[in-house]
Amino acid sequence: MIKYQDKRMNIMVNKIGLSEENALWCIEKSKKYSIWLANQMKTTNLRKREHDVDTVLDWKREVQDVNLNELTFKEALNEAREFQNSLFIPNENGLENKNVVIDMGEFKWVQLVTAKDCIEEGNAMGHCIGNGHHSSQIATGKSMAFSLRDKFNRPHITLEATTESKRIFEFKGNSNQLPKVEYLKYFVNLVEKYDLSEITDSSKRVFKEAGEIVRTICKINPNFFDFNFKVSMGLDVFEKGDFCIQDIQMLDVDNNVTIPDETSFYGTLELVSKAKVVLGKDILIGGNLTVTAKEVSLNGKIQVGGNVTISSPSKIKENNNIICFGKKNLIKI
Repeated sequence: MIKYQDKRMNIMVNKIGLSEENALWCIEKSKKYSIWLANQMKTTNLRKREHDVDTVLDWKREVQDVNLNELTFKEALNEAREFQNSLFIPNENGLENKNVVIDMGEFKWVQLVTAKDCIEEGNAMGHCIGNGHHSSQIATGKSMAFSLRDKFNRPHITLEATTESKRIFEFKGNSNQLPKVEYLKYFVNLVEKYDLSEITDSSKRVFKEAGEIVRTICKINPNFFDFNFKVSMGLDVFEKGDFCIQDIQMLDVDNNVTIPDETSFYGTLELVSKAKVVLGKDILIGGNLTVTAKEVSLNGKIQVGGNVTISSPSKIKENNNIICFGKKNLIKI
């Protein structure tokens, strides 16, 4: 008999008889209900029905007055599915899939699990999620897909991501159009629950119209949006004391850009902004510095290993704080 520091592990392995691997899986799914899951595993291989397990656990979080210990897994799953069906107002749209994974009141995220789920989603949305390639990837668990549904179970966004990396490679509105900005706020809940990592298709550009949502997602996962995208949104991409080894290009930026004090770049730094660029003090740049902006503010000493070129419609005063080992050009454009 192996004694574990975690009391749950002792119960599941030494009393219920689970393997250590299965016991750890139960804890990973839910610490609170791990003992109940362990008891159900005596008669049901829950690891092969992980989707159904998630359905039950999501239902339990929604419905607090249910004692799982009084139910078998089959009974709990039936109750969970009935609850999911009750979330939607009956209508004639023909969509049968009501597998709600996140309930947000007026809108819900429904997971597409089977080929049938994918086909009805594709038919309703007028895109290719229902074709053989997508549906087989989803049905075999190689990718995962979700649909944003309203209270009538009508879809508004469909997305598909790889199960392993959580990268979203399809993010579509109706007829393969960009999702409507008004629905993006519901996407935050999905990112947080499923630890989604990024959007790799061109539909990411719709987030340029949703600055606050981008900021919220960046707090959940700072790497969800790439460097250039965050810069284009006017987000703070540097912190004081950052050391950046690679060359940095920030081109066609619509918003202000601030380089904090005491930031170092081992390569070159090129900034092109339609707004204002603020360069803090004690900045070190190993290569060239090139700045083109509507307004440029130089707040202190900047050391540059190569050339310095600063261009702006506003008058740029000669600044003795700029020390460079190449040519220095301050140009009024």
